[in-house]
Amino acid sequence: MTEPGLPQYVILHQYGVDPDGDTRQQLWPEFVPKLKEIPGFVAVYTFDDPDAREGVSLTFWETEAAAQAYIDSDARQRLDTLASEFRPATDRRIMRILQADDPRR
Repeated sequence: MTEPGLPQYVILHQYGVDPDGDTRQQLWPEFVPKLKEIPGFVAVYTFDDPDAREGVSLTFWETEAAAQAYIDSDARQRLDTLASEFRPATDRRIMRILQADDPRR
């Protein structure tokens, strides 16, 4: 179990990447502030392998309820509309964080 006060849940987003039409860096400044407005949001990290045309994003949430509320929200649909410019295919699921070791804490 993670420490109290740390994010407890993560949403794992797996998606396709079109290296010829990748606009993520241009959209990031618009996308992240919208995430920060959502109650329970903690952080976001994105990773990709353009050669494999695959990407992964992790969004961290205070509670499972906050993560599920985001999944079910109009805000997610608006963010998905923004993200659709760089994400031709997507898969999303909520996962509980079992262990965490962050040397910055």
